[in-house]
Amino acid sequence: MTTTPTTLPLSIESQQHALILAAGNFRLRIAFPSPAIARITVTQGKPFQETASRIVTSTQCFTDFSVKQTAERFTITTPCLTLEVSRETAAIRYLDSHGRLLVAEAAHSKSLTPKAITRNVFAKQAAVAADQSIDGARAKAGEFETVFDREVFEATLEFDWAKDEALFGLGSHEEGVGNLRGQSRHLYQQNMKMVVPHLVSTKGYSLLWDCGSLMTFHDDQEGSFWWADAVDELDYYFLNGGDFDGVTRLYHELTGHAPLLPKWAFGFIQSKERYVNAAELIDVVSEYRRRAIPLDGIVLDWKSWPNGAGWGQKSFDPIRFPDPAAMTAQLHALDAHLMVSIWPIMTGDCPNQREMQEHDAMPTLLGSSASRALRPWCRCLVVRLHRALRSRLVWCTKARAGRAHAHQHRGRRHVSRSHTNQHLFLAPFARHL
Repeated sequence: MTTTPTTLPLSIESQQHALILAAGNFRLRIAFPSPAIARITVTQGKPFQETASRIVTSTQCFTDFSVKQTAERFTITTPCLTLEVSRETAAIRYLDSHGRLLVAEAAHSKSLTPKAITRNVFAKQAAVAADQSIDGARAKAGEFETVFDREVFEATLEFDWAKDEALFGLGSHEEGVGNLRGQSRHLYQQNMKMVVPHLVSTKGYSLLWDCGSLMTFHDDQEGSFWWADAVDELDYYFLNGGDFDGVTRLYHELTGHAPLLPKWAFGFIQSKERYVNAAELIDVVSEYRRRAIPLDGIVLDWKSWPNGAGWGQKSFDPIRFPDPAAMTAQLHALDAHLMVSIWPIMTGDCPNQREMQEHDAMPTLLGSSASRALRPWCRCLVVRLHRALRSRLVWCTKARAGRAHAHQHRGRRHVSRSHTNQHLFLAPFARHL
């Protein structure tokens, strides 16, 4: 395992727009997007990455920070933050502008273990086995060669949380737990799970990890750490907001404006496995009104597309939903909203699938159904279709964007290239919308 240096003390390599500390081939960079936000990046034996983040959109850079050094530590100060970096262990203590300790990393807390990223190269005439699951049609292909893509790291970062500190966040995981102290969370995007790698403390700060791979948050008597399966570098942000509102403001500074959902979306929304036609939707809402049961919206889930057109086509079946605009108007007259679930997979040689394949937004391999969510054309097409539906007064929500695995893979020496972006599919769609 490769870890932070223990014999070579850190020294200053560069101090211009950011402070770079080095020991051997270990490098730690501290930059400030704002006086209240510190970005920490760690690498070993390779340069810092220059690729654009899929999570952080801010390009701001605060450079008016001061650096002092002693035999034991470096002290980096802005008007809102002080960071103390141990020269022997690279562990960081985070303090507010009054010198109060907010949180400390454990000694020798940063671990980087090299591992290989691979990708599969399929034969042109690869055999494809089709499968039908609860999430729709799937396809598996054989006859492929696994080749080396690049080297990444398995990363771990350990913390010493305060005993009276509560931690919240990391997305929606349905366990019914608020405070994450004493808990473990396996962070992966999946049906019924949504990852937001942002951890908020009752001490008025938060941590944001710029990471797209499988992750784990862990806190108990065995230790307190954050673990990532495959990263090009250890890259995270410390946000000192003073309170939850301040942290939220700083989070928006980094990741972009997040418009609130309309008020009705916070009310009661009726959904079931599917409604077969427009008449059933209207009948259900009418029955709620007859019984005087409050209802704000109803969800039209899968199979709204034309019969025989292929799974995931982004248009209504003309027989079961002959007049979507009139259907929506009737629901609105009943004081209810309509939410339509649109799917990222497309099958059956439907028009949307063909257009995706023509623009390399979906594999042309026989039986392929999953769209390439990180390709610009894929996002543009989905957004265009979304807007076409909205022109009929339909509120749309995007279905889960990818498949993940719940089991953990700590210690693997090889991972697929897709594992580096497992939970990043929703962010680019949200920005386009």
